[in-house]
Amino acid sequence: MEQLFALFTIFLALPFSGRCSDVFSRSHFPKGFVFGAGTSAYQWEGAAAEDGRKPSVWDTFCHSRNTGNGDIACDGYHKYKEDVHLMVDTGLDAFRFSISWSRLIPSYYYSKT
Repeated sequence: MEQLFALFTIFLALPFSGRCSDVFSRSHFPKGFVFGAGTSAYQWEGAAAEDGRKPSVWDTFCHSRNTGNGDIACDGYHKYKEDVHLMVDTGLDAFRFSISWSRLIPSYYYSKT
């Protein structure tokens, strides 16, 4: 409950603070608080047609609408080492990511679409 209250306070204070570093530091959070970031495969992965990856449902949907797509996205597939260095430099403790199922088991996934 304390962590939830701390997060709520931060989200209320940030718009009024001007600069986050002037208001909060790691010492303002409970011991053991984990600072991290997260992404989804479609936002981050890119490399849509490399190493055997087949189109996912999301690929098919976006390409059919012609409204942009995640074929390149943030290109984490090629830039993961650079991304890890940025996370270390930023001081993150955790990173939650996902990998497209159509990359992990392309033959199974492709036969179902």
